[in-house]
Amino acid sequence: METISFIFKTTLVTIAVILVMQIKWGGQTIERHTMRALNSAQIVRPLNETAHGAATLVRNVWNLMWYSKPTKHAHD
Repeated sequence: METISFIFKTTLVTIAVILVMQIKWGGQTIERHTMRALNSAQIVRPLNETAHGAATLVRNVWNLMWYSKPTKHAHD
């Protein structure tokens, strides 16, 4: 019963947050103000660069493992 109660409460809080974020303030929604503040924060740039580097690494390793052609070794 606690699990159902937790899910119900979490759903209600989520819906409440979504509704509050849609309130217009200064011509834009609170959601838009929040996203702009998060995108302009000083910590975001290094995090984005790190995430981009990690994604590039995963893509390169994946391509190397699955799409590279096996090399032939000369046994002569």
